Amino acid sequence: MAVRQDFIIDIGTTPRSIAVTVTDSVGDPFPLAGCTVEALLKDRKGNVILDLSPVIANAVGGIITITITDEQTATLTPQSYLRWDLILELSDGRILPPIVAGDVSIINTITLS
Repeated sequence: MAVRQDFIIDIGTTPRSIAVTVTDSVGDPFPLAGCTVEALLKDRKGNVILDLSPVIANAVGGIITITITDEQTATLTPQSYLRWDLILELSDGRILPPIVAGDVSIINTITLS
C-alpha cells in the first residue's frame, strides 16, 4: 500500500523537494542499485501534466528524491484533482505497486500573478 503524500504547487516557484525512503518489510532501507523509478503527475483523464523525474539519491540508503524547478512550475496552469504516484522497477524487471501516491493542486502565487 502506498504512503499518501498530497502537495500544492505554486506556479512560478520552486516547491520543496520530496524525499522518499524505501524500506523493506522490517523497516530497513531497501537497496535500490539497478532499480529505476518513475513518477508522473496526471489529470483525471490520465493526461500527463508533469514528469516529476525522480532520482535515486542514495541507492544503499533507499532514498529517492523529486525536485521540481520554478521553470517547470511556470509552464503550468491552475487546476485541482490531479494525482501522482511513484513506482519502482526492480533490476529483474518486476514493477512494484506505487511506493507513494497522492493528490496535487496547482495554484497561482498571489505575488507572482
